[in-house]
Amino acid sequence: MVLEATMICIDNSEWMRNGDYAPSRFQAQADAVNLICGAKTQSNPENTVGVMTMAGKGVRVLVTPTSDLGKILACMHGLEVGAEANLAAAIQVAQLALKHRQNKRQQQRIIAFIGSPVKYDKKILETIGKKLKKNNVALDIVDFGESDDEKPEKLEALIAAVNSSDSSHIVHVPPGENALSDVLLSTPIFTGEEGGSGFAASAAAAVATGASGFEFGVDPNVDPELALALRLSMEEERARQEAIAKKAAEDTSNTENINASSSNSDSVMAEAELASNAAAGDKQEQPKDDDDLLQQALAMSMEGGASGSAAVTDSAMAEAGAVDPDLALALQMSVQDANMSSDTDMSKVFEDRTFVSSILNSLPGVDPNDPSVKDLLASLHSQGEATEGMDVKEECQRWFMEMKWKKVHRFVVYRIDERSRAVLVDRVGGPGEGYEELVAALPGDDCRYAVFDFDFVSVDNCQKSKIFFIAWSPAASRIRAKILYATSKQGLRRLLDGVHYEVQATDPSEMGFDVIRGRAQ
Repeated sequence: MVLEATMICIDNSEWMRNGDYAPSRFQAQADAVNLICGAKTQSNPENTVGVMTMAGKGVRVLVTPTSDLGKILACMHGLEVGAEANLAAAIQVAQLALKHRQNKRQQQRIIAFIGSPVKYDKKILETIGKKLKKNNVALDIVDFGESDDEKPEKLEALIAAVNSSDSSHIVHVPPGENALSDVLLSTPIFTGEEGGSGFAASAAAAVATGASGFEFGVDPNVDPELALALRLSMEEERARQEAIAKKAAEDTSNTENINASSSNSDSVMAEAELASNAAAGDKQEQPKDDDDLLQQALAMSMEGGASGSAAVTDSAMAEAGAVDPDLALALQMSVQDANMSSDTDMSKVFEDRTFVSSILNSLPGVDPNDPSVKDLLASLHSQGEATEGMDVKEECQRWFMEMKWKKVHRFVVYRIDERSRAVLVDRVGGPGEGYEELVAALPGDDCRYAVFDFDFVSVDNCQKSKIFFIAWSPAASRIRAKILYATSKQGLRRLLDGVHYEVQATDPSEMGFDVIRGRAQ
């Protein structure tokens, strides 16, 4: 019997709402996960299984590897479906969860259900596969749902990169009459490399012959706990569907009653008729039927997913970066792509006069009521600079990511080029340069942005690293420069994901090394 620790990655993206797999992609996937968990825990009493999601609120570990089957099955209820699946980040987090398993004698395996398109390049997936192979982590992939021209090829390349002694497998399951779980029963993903447990073998044989006679294809005498868990799960699902149907019937009845009462009110006095028409006008602004409600819910889930996909834990990615900086850099850049399109929204922010006034009040030596300042703001507004901010060049983010993950730079200094209206890299500090060189690189009569990677030893004698963002606005700088740097700062900060602290300084004493060290500790 194989001794394994397994992490199962669930695809709970927006694509899982489709009904090409009965009753839906997500429910078919949940049934398959339940059976695999039962097979894994039955094949060896010391086996452990963990479950995590790849979408919804982001990459999230629902339960760490455990042998408690009830705990594993319970975590599947009430999962949020929405956003896009982040396969690369999910595999990285699953590998970290397996790395910290309690029993180091257990072999490591990841099972990923992928029912949505794969947007990562094949090169990135091959790099992930090689890293899994290096760390002796097997990978099984269940490919179902969306199957564009490139998805099977990318997943095959991933399996080819991680496969060692035929320990990793991929199964393509097209839509059809057979349930997803029934198809997996006859594959190595379910039975295991050595044929699986007696439970797995009997279940597979029962499905093949169609003569099991047991509910869910599970003999209660062989595995009473799994049979009870599956029965409870089915009863809960049936009760949930009945409640939804009952609520829909009540809503329909209420709508009919409202329409009936509205028709009877035609014989009332003119004032009541006007009031009734006004109330009816208010109701027209609300969704009229379940289809409108569904469209509204889908839109809300998509909006929530956009923020969830960028919510991959920075601590997990940081540990991945310590192992493979190139891979971590590629993953982080892929997560940042979704944030690039939001830069154009800065124009709406800076159109708020109250916001601009608050920025001016925070600048040293700047009086918002000064006629020269008002004239300057009018000039900037006519040029589009005060409302649109500055264009942040791609190199600004690239140098920052290399400093964060590869540790080849200690600091990066940025400047605004007023002629091209863009934020550019002004200076990059090498690995041998320190904070004194950064302070020396800041001019005394002009503004700058800077990021600094501060390495230090904490009070508990642990080596740590914190990234500081410095907004340098000396008193001797021009008022125009102060305004441009203040209004354009947020656009740059949005792209520099991973900054821990921000320091605003108008004098070297406000950003001394003791200030940096005190904030970090």
